[in-house]
Amino acid sequence: MKVHTLRALIIDDEPDARAELAEMLKPHTNVELVGDASNISDSLELIEQHRPDVVFLDIEMNGE
Repeated sequence: MKVHTLRALIIDDEPDARAELAEMLKPHTNVELVGDASNISDSLELIEQHRPDVVFLDIEMNGE
């Protein structure tokens, strides 16, 4: 059985939160972290560039 690798993107304005989630994803060999962003404009560029399967999004980002 072929296992599909999920491309994931983390969007959060807190660097520690992004780092913690990235660390939590490491053991999951079927998840490839394609990037992380701290603001909406960078996020949109990364989404366009990488077309992730899943986005971990902070729903309360400061100033946005």
